Amino acid sequence: MGESRFLIVNADDLGLTAAVNTGIFEAHERGVVTSTSLMVERPAAIAAAEGLAEHPDLAVGLHLEPEDCRAQLERFRELVGREPTHIDSHKQAHEVEPVRAVAEALAAELRLPLRNRTVRYEGSFYGRPGGEPAPEAISPERQVELQALIDPRVKNLLNVSDVRLCSFAQVGAG
Repeated sequence: MGESRFLIVNADDLGLTAAVNTGIFEAHERGVVTSTSLMVERPAAIAAAEGLAEHPDLAVGLHLEPEDCRAQLERFRELVGREPTHIDSHKQAHEVEPVRAVAEALAAELRLPLRNRTVRYEGSFYGRPGGEPAPEAISPERQVELQALIDPRVKNLLNVSDVRLCSFAQVGAG
C-alpha cells in the first residue's frame, strides 16, 4: 500500500436554509462530510449554529460573502462561540479582489487554513463538473448530492484507496 492521502469533505452553505442545514448534518452523521462552512448572515444561521452543538466533531469554518468580512467573523464568533476552523467563501469570492486580500489577512491573523491557498480545493464534485456550477444536475433540495455523500460505498472506496477522511480542524494553516 502507498502513502495515505487525506481528504476533507466540506459542505458549504450551512445557514442558507433549514433544508440545507438538515442535509449537511445528515451527511456528517451518516456519510463522509467532515467539515462545513457557515454563512452567518443567512436566515437559517442561528439554527445552524444551534445544531452544531449536537455535532461536536463537525469542523465549521466561516463562509465569507463579499461584504464586511471582519463583521462576518465577529458574527461567527457570536453564533458559534469559538473561532472558525478555516475560511472560504461563497462562490469562491475570496479568489478575487477585494475579498482576496481581506480573506488572506484574516486567515494569516488567525492562523487558519484558507481554501485553495493553504489547502487545495477540488471543485469537481457532482453538480460542479470542471468546478463550474451546474444547477440543472442537482435537485432543488440537493437530494442527489446528499445520497452520494451518505452512500456507504463512498466510505468503502476511500478505505480501499487508502484515503483518510479528516477535517479542517486537523489541518494547520501551513
